[in-house]
Amino acid sequence: METTSRFIPLEHQIVTDNEIRISCSSTIFCSEQRITLKPEEVLAAYKSLVKEAKSAGAKVVYRNKTKKRITELLEDAKACLVEHNALFDALVSMWSKKLETGIPYGYRDDEALNRIFKVQSQNNKFSYSSNPLGALRDIYFDIEDRRSDIRDRDCSNITIFL
Repeated sequence: METTSRFIPLEHQIVTDNEIRISCSSTIFCSEQRITLKPEEVLAAYKSLVKEAKSAGAKVVYRNKTKKRITELLEDAKACLVEHNALFDALVSMWSKKLETGIPYGYRDDEALNRIFKVQSQNNKFSYSSNPLGALRDIYFDIEDRRSDIRDRDCSNITIFL
């Protein structure tokens, strides 16, 4: 295999403890952010939503069993967060090293870059709703959306399904 001495000029080269963004004019090689949400924060946000909704005069219906779902996901999500953090730390290290050597044109055969992409793929699963951590994040975002709705409106005619 012939190694190339030409490297792709990168427009974004951000590698921090919480974000990795590597791209050129036509390709995004990496756009990852560390998941900073702690699983126990979701339960606290849920309780806060219920309290805010009731004090604002909204009707709260517990048909969807959101609290039960949160408590079921909590322990698995904590384990997933530990794994995500380990993979993200590995990605920070791997990308830092890769940026020192550069990304060559014809990078399909670049073994180091292929290893990075493999770790990125493993890390991406934590964003999926089928993963406990991803499901908990989805619930958290729904809770935050509902909290902002409560703050912005007259709640006397609102029913919140949890």
